[in-house]
Amino acid sequence: MPQHSLQEPIQSLDDAIARRVLATFAHAQANPAETALTPELRQALREFATGPEAAAVPAGDGDLARAALLLLADDPQRQSILTALIDGPAPAQFGPVKNAAVITAVLLVLQLYVKFEYDKDGRWSIEIVKEPTDKALLMPLVQKLLSHMPSK
Repeated sequence: MPQHSLQEPIQSLDDAIARRVLATFAHAQANPAETALTPELRQALREFATGPEAAAVPAGDGDLARAALLLLADDPQRQSILTALIDGPAPAQFGPVKNAAVITAVLLVLQLYVKFEYDKDGRWSIEIVKEPTDKALLMPLVQKLLSHMPSK
């Protein structure tokens, strides 16, 4: 699969660079998206990501960023952008990427593949709108997101 050419570089990114690359990618997206991980949306994501839970240890923000980047790298149209972001210098205006920015960026990435809809009964539903080439990349991202954000 073409994604494998970026798998090793993404896996070897340190947390700060993974967060920066993900935040830079998300910042460039022009599409409006749901960016708040509300308790209702968290529940809908739990229902969507049925199956074995991710590791009992919560995912760190670097792990979460790398999982989102791996999903993005699965799309051949995004590989050159990601390669440039990974190999290129950090943007001058970028400071440290905070936890909230990582969550926002992950939600933006997820919405490239799934649609979050709020129905008339006040419940979130999640529907896959674009299947990733490697489906095994989508669910771990959702599970890492859920383990990263403890339930409130």
